[in-house]
Amino acid sequence: MNFMVPAGVRIDTADGTACLPDEVHIQMIGRRPLYGTRMNPVNVKTPVRLEPGDTHEVLLRPDRNAPFLWVTRAESWVTTFVKGRAGRKTYLRVTNIGDAAITLDAHETLGWWTPSDGQPRSRGFVRLGYPRYQQWQSVAYGATCNAEENWIPAEPDGPMTNRPSYPTPKAILRPEPRQLETRRAVTPVLAAGTRAPKVGGVQEPPDDHKLDADGEMAEGEPVMPPAVAGSATMKQLPEPGLAKPELDEPKHDEPKLDRQEEDDAVLIHEGSDLFAEDLESEMAVLPDLSLTAEVKKEDLKVGMPTGLPPEEAARQETRLRQIIWKRRKWLIGKGNALPPAAQGVVCDIDVGDATPVAQRVRKIPPLFQEKVADLIKGLLSARMIQKSKSPWASPIVVIIKKNGVDIRLCIDYRLINGLTQLMVYPMPLVNDLLEDLDKYLWYCSLDMASCFWVVPMTDRARLISAFITPMGLFEWLRMPFGLCNAPQIYQRLIDNALYGFLKLSPDDSTLDVFENGEPAKPGIHSVLGRRSYIDDILIGGTSWDDLCEKVERLLDVCEQWHLSISVEKSEWGMSKVDYLGHRVSGLGLEAKPKNLESLTALEFPRTLKGLQSFLGSLNYYHRFIADFAYATTLYSLTEADFDEYVTRPEFREQEKWSHATRAFDVLKTKLAETPMLKHFDESRESVVIVYASDWAISGVLTQVHDDVYMPVKFTSRTLKPNELNYDIVEKEILALLRVLNECYTMLAGKPVRVLTRHTTLAWLFRSKGLQGRLSQWAAILSPWKLEICRSMRGEEELLGTLAASITPRAFVDAALEEIAPRKRASRIVVIPVPGVASDKVLHVLSFDGSAKAKREGGAYSAVIWQLPNWEIVRAASGYATDLTVNEAEYRGLLLGCSLLEELDDVTRLVVCGDSNLVIRQMRGEMDCKSPGLKLLRQKTRNALQAWPHCELFHVRRDWNASADMLAGQALQRQGGRNVHSPEEIQDLKTLNRLGEVIRPRVLSPEMASPAGLDADNLDAKNLDVKNLDAKNGDAGTRGTNDPVGNAMAAGRG
Repeated sequence: MNFMVPAGVRIDTADGTACLPDEVHIQMIGRRPLYGTRMNPVNVKTPVRLEPGDTHEVLLRPDRNAPFLWVTRAESWVTTFVKGRAGRKTYLRVTNIGDAAITLDAHETLGWWTPSDGQPRSRGFVRLGYPRYQQWQSVAYGATCNAEENWIPAEPDGPMTNRPSYPTPKAILRPEPRQLETRRAVTPVLAAGTRAPKVGGVQEPPDDHKLDADGEMAEGEPVMPPAVAGSATMKQLPEPGLAKPELDEPKHDEPKLDRQEEDDAVLIHEGSDLFAEDLESEMAVLPDLSLTAEVKKEDLKVGMPTGLPPEEAARQETRLRQIIWKRRKWLIGKGNALPPAAQGVVCDIDVGDATPVAQRVRKIPPLFQEKVADLIKGLLSARMIQKSKSPWASPIVVIIKKNGVDIRLCIDYRLINGLTQLMVYPMPLVNDLLEDLDKYLWYCSLDMASCFWVVPMTDRARLISAFITPMGLFEWLRMPFGLCNAPQIYQRLIDNALYGFLKLSPDDSTLDVFENGEPAKPGIHSVLGRRSYIDDILIGGTSWDDLCEKVERLLDVCEQWHLSISVEKSEWGMSKVDYLGHRVSGLGLEAKPKNLESLTALEFPRTLKGLQSFLGSLNYYHRFIADFAYATTLYSLTEADFDEYVTRPEFREQEKWSHATRAFDVLKTKLAETPMLKHFDESRESVVIVYASDWAISGVLTQVHDDVYMPVKFTSRTLKPNELNYDIVEKEILALLRVLNECYTMLAGKPVRVLTRHTTLAWLFRSKGLQGRLSQWAAILSPWKLEICRSMRGEEELLGTLAASITPRAFVDAALEEIAPRKRASRIVVIPVPGVASDKVLHVLSFDGSAKAKREGGAYSAVIWQLPNWEIVRAASGYATDLTVNEAEYRGLLLGCSLLEELDDVTRLVVCGDSNLVIRQMRGEMDCKSPGLKLLRQKTRNALQAWPHCELFHVRRDWNASADMLAGQALQRQGGRNVHSPEEIQDLKTLNRLGEVIRPRVLSPEMASPAGLDADNLDAKNLDVKNLDAKNGDAGTRGTNDPVGNAMAAGRG
């Protein structure tokens, strides 16, 4: 007898139906329509019986408000849309594709008529014309062909059609007047520029609907509303005067067979939904070109030297301006005007033997078509693009700017970048470019005009980079943004121009200097003595004369390689300049984020992507932020956490969210109040201050300025799980190693003074009997000249820390505890052993699991004991393939729960197992991250809810020998069984050692109950329960919101 058959009547409030035990659904009175009034179903009117290969046609009645048809299929039948000729009706044909006769019930839903912004609620419906629908038609075609082969034609008795009889004409017949009037009445009259509607009202589905690769509707994905998607998804009406006054020819949905076995010369790639904000680095932005006004001498942003008489300062300023103005040919004013092409460099795209891929054009809303056309006209007039006949095609994407009016046009180069051979070239690091700036008094921050657009394209690169628009196919003449090798190509050009590795041939015939250029003569100094970051160049001068010489050399190089400089974005001869998001001056380095106001006013993100954007901005300026390790609690959040944060507001009161919001606010404040970092001065004393807490280490490199420790660089990180149990001195060594590693180029070979709270750090250098990690650290620190000094909690320490903008030590510990992440050191959890009165009954469940990779499976077992006599009530084992050890342990616990369901007298239960991970995860002391284990843990918790007084204890393996033997035997024979033999039961009793831990003793009835248990009155023999394995993660006891976890926690007390 099947006890899983539901009994009674179930009310489905979401569906508005009552479900009877035989799964018959009855619609309830007053039910709200599931699909709204604008969606109409296509149903079978009466029950129909279909033999294998037979078909049945259902008349379609389209609606103007719901012109799109979605169809479905079943395992034994398939639907096909049948179009008639002009003026005829349309049908939905149902074909029996099975081997047996079927019956279509009345009101069987075959399809749905939907509006442009609607979709069926149920899964399994597809739109006409998509690949999944075409596959269905192949199945239907095969079924009908098989039926025709088995059909034996019979001799017809008469004609298959009713032919009207006509008299034999004897002369030319003239039409009657009534027939002429009828013809005039039915003759279609089409206005100019209009197109007759399609027969049946069925419209082809738009390309931009979110469907999967097979055309099936994706579950849970919303459809764009008409206000957004109407202009982009509906077919565009032709302009007046261009349409032909003819009826569209009907399209027959016939099965498509493979017409060719070899690969096509050009692959047609269907477009997919694109989110531009996710692909900023892989999309080429089409520039909005504007004519540049003629550059004037007054437009140059030239500074004036200080410390000189006004006349001399004005003369020096005029001198620098004259040097720049002599090369005015290579100066670009406001706007995005196209600069001249650079010499000796080309952009080539190597895709190997890849077949050309032509992606389909993406539709553009009519509102922006005119703007796109104007933008393309500007690129054509500037000779940046030209018409193309390339077999390659990448689609364009329209991005609406924040004002809602202007647009940005991008090219989706994801597919091209995936086929391109990556170019290996070292890109400079921002931190390296910001070093060694202390010796300069004057700075120039230059921005190269339209950097990528100065590089011409090879013929092959032009074809591959072609992009398709509704206005036609175009190809680039200059290197666009968005190509994966574009930054490396331009960086290589700038490095060669500044350092002069290769030179052009004397006749200027060198197309690519890196392919056939001539080596430069050795002994020639570089132009600036430093690299640039792509198009951002920083010039530093120790004096005004030195600055003028470097500027003149740089302009000579720009003239040689045809590189242009943007006047609007460049500054010359300033004491402070903005460079790579920083404010550079002789006093030091400051953080200068462009969007500082928006960052400080930012609310706590509601999505993981928003949080990652904020953390990315923080990470760029982490060297300015003391205690940056606060961000660890933000890095630990996942997408699932944010789903919980948005959908379940009551969870926002949890500890992890309070820590996250507090850390978010603290980091915003620190970003807005970043201190000025001093430039590293080799002539000054270097002082390293280290600090270590329970979960993080931090350090700062400082130098003494006027008897004050001024910061040069901050660094911090959280401790790894194996480092959490380190001694405080060992943690300070980790902090010191991190500072020395981050500042190696600045501190190598120089004496360093280290301020620490513990003088025992100096013992590391004096001791000779070190072992393990201490000996390794001593060997790493041996080349350094370190002076270990103890910093007291007094004025001496605060003098340095406050001046360095480090949180004072008096408040550091409190701040760390307030924003500490969930990761903490393992702790010893003492759990009392349960007691039981000698006249009471206690059931003990012992379980075990085992798995081996060689056997490709795992075994598990469970034994039910009854105290006080330790009698075996039930014992069984099981086996399953593809099991891990932890999964086998959970299976053993589930097996024990199934054995307990057969008993009626279980009032109090104790669960014992030798799996530390399973026991602690069930008690809520350890996080469960594996999806498979999460499911098994939830099943186990649901099963244990039948016994509210349940306690879980971890024991050693040798104490759990009975269950271990059962699991081992099941693994050997690769099969489980129930234990009934008296000999086997006696063997299990002999191996049992749980009685050494849980022993009956004389207790009062109040103490014997779970609520009356007291640790002071229990047996203190709890050897293995106290020794929890710290390698399995967090051992701290955290509360749980589920009833099972609370019951277990209560049982432990």
